[in-house]
Amino acid sequence: MTRATSTDRPDAAGKQETTLAQRRRARCVCGTLSVIAVGEPEAVYLCGCDACRRGGGAPFAWRARYPKAAVEVFGTARMFRRYGDAGRWIDQAFCETCGAGVYQAAEALPDHFVIAAGCFETHDDLPPSRLFRGEKLISWCTIDFGVAAATPTPSG
Repeated sequence: MTRATSTDRPDAAGKQETTLAQRRRARCVCGTLSVIAVGEPEAVYLCGCDACRRGGGAPFAWRARYPKAAVEVFGTARMFRRYGDAGRWIDQAFCETCGAGVYQAAEALPDHFVIAAGCFETHDDLPPSRLFRGEKLISWCTIDFGVAAATPTPSG
């Protein structure tokens, strides 16, 4: 996590008080595609659906949801549109060079981006609080660190 950009506002005595907004940078493997997300994510979760498993090559996806207004994209993303279990579209943004998926836009969340949490430069302070589509997890994969099961899926 990097801390940057300050905003000035008057304090009770009328003096300018500077506060730092938290900024997180997420990037692809080669660094060509990146995003800066400002502030805390609205949600951090895991998803065990088939598409998330296939898309990341892992038993589940780890994602952080931010308002679009809090995210700035750098570089050119290729987009792949898929459809979730509920039939709504999800656009996966990935790097043209290395192929890493960095963020998503979803029909179900029109004012948000969902960022692959593993792409953030620092992520120890992003524990997931929900597990979506846990019934689809691979049988040997167990999640046992206080993550609550949730339905329906956040973007599908």
